[in-house]
Amino acid sequence: MKDLLRKHLDRRGFQDIEIVEIGGENPSMLQAGDTAIKQAALQAYRRELNIEPVVEPWMRGSGPIYALSDYIQVPVICAGTLWHPNSRAHAPNENILEKDYFDNMRLMAGLIEAFAANA
Repeated sequence: MKDLLRKHLDRRGFQDIEIVEIGGENPSMLQAGDTAIKQAALQAYRRELNIEPVVEPWMRGSGPIYALSDYIQVPVICAGTLWHPNSRAHAPNENILEKDYFDNMRLMAGLIEAFAANA
């Protein structure tokens, strides 16, 4: 990413701008595959929210997921219903719809119940 940014700036005449890396997250490289936690999440989405979830092998964004997936070798999933198109994620005016909040609580309870029953 740093190289792409450097090229972008250089092409636009900003060779004088210095790019300094100050941190970041380690990427998680372990996929959940066909694990009990993934199956529990799929079951919870279907049963609690009556929707077919979108499953993506890699999550965009960051977080300390690698601490579980890479060091402890525990399959990790990211599940939820918290974002609507105008949620303004991570902005000062980030918000959530009340319905989404309660749907997410039902989803998490269903996920825990399904995981406990199938693990």
